Amino acid sequence: MRAIRIMSAAVTAAMLMAGSLMAQPDSGPPPDFPGGGPHHRWRQMAENIENLRLLKLLEAVDLTEEQSAKFIPLFQSFRKDFKESLDQRRELVDKLADLVDSNASDAELNSGIQKLSDLKNKMEKQQKDFLTECRGILTTKQLARLVIFQERFEREILQSLREFRQGHR
Repeated sequence: MRAIRIMSAAVTAAMLMAGSLMAQPDSGPPPDFPGGGPHHRWRQMAENIENLRLLKLLEAVDLTEEQSAKFIPLFQSFRKDFKESLDQRRELVDKLADLVDSNASDAELNSGIQKLSDLKNKMEKQQKDFLTECRGILTTKQLARLVIFQERFEREILQSLREFRQGHR
């Protein structure tokens, strides 16, 4: 458990460093790093947040080694699929906004609304299926901790980033 706390602190520090990089003007990628620049910074920050998410989750749920071996791959697969759905949702919302701005027909708008609704249902099913699979790995108390963590993590990360940015203005 001590190792997880140390790793958590390291990831938090990396996330804060990534945040400070975001506040600096882009001087271009390092000469020896292909694909650097502002997009790399966002990807790195997102990766740091995902690492922090996993470490904090493991700390909150308090898994045994046996549970960890089963849970971590399941969680990582869920997060990958869920992030893809989030990207699709952003794209659909943007397309719907474009349709609204271009005075599209009601049929086109309804189609866009339906696609968004279908995706939202898919995401809810992904979440439900993930929790169902977790029931075979976690105790009821651990499952409850997982649900609490998932509900609170995004809010807490956003709050931390706001506080960090306010402190550096």
